[in-house]
Amino acid sequence: VVFLVFYLIITGYKSTLNSNFEIYKNDLIDKQKSLVKTNIQIATQIFENQVLLTENKEKADKSFLNLIKNINNKASDYYFIFNTKGDVIVHSFLSHLEGQNLYIVDNENYNNVVKIITQNSSADRFVTYKWLNPSTNLIEEKISFVRQLPNSDLVIGSGFYLEDINKLVENQRDIELKEHDKNINVTLSLAIFFTILSVFINGFELAKASEPKYVGKPSTKVISFMKV
Repeated sequence: VVFLVFYLIITGYKSTLNSNFEIYKNDLIDKQKSLVKTNIQIATQIFENQVLLTENKEKADKSFLNLIKNINNKASDYYFIFNTKGDVIVHSFLSHLEGQNLYIVDNENYNNVVKIITQNSSADRFVTYKWLNPSTNLIEEKISFVRQLPNSDLVIGSGFYLEDINKLVENQRDIELKEHDKNINVTLSLAIFFTILSVFINGFELAKASEPKYVGKPSTKVISFMKV
């Protein structure tokens, strides 16, 4: 019975743990979405300020692009900028793509991605596609927030990779499971000890109860009668 109870506890806990980590994963995704959207809002404000401060639009655009190019070029949420024709204007991670038109390069994935990013460019939106992850050097699923910069043909984006989220979740899950297993082992050891102790005590009580009771002989009393 004790082991059955523990089995139910363990399986119930792991089921709850999986459910909790799915919630945790979704929460991380929402936070990353908020972060990359904020990145784009900041970049948009910088772009608008550059235009206001510089009379020469070409000079303002160049200044902005140089600034964006040098921001977080080592992070997974780096900026990228395409124009609506599909040319790569800035890519902080894959700089060798700059100047190339992804509509016509001989790479099916690039062809698909540029369509996703540049079509409906006037609408701010999250898009999902596969791209090279600088952390793993593998093609992985990526979620980006993209927006067309005001009064221009430039589309700017920033995103994150789902595999990075999955790794965070799995690391936290491993920590939780190790702690859980440690607590289970201690509790199970105590349960086994008290089960054995209970069996021993019950056996002792049964043995004691089954012992024959000793019935002694009636005592013979000698009564002396004294004559008066």
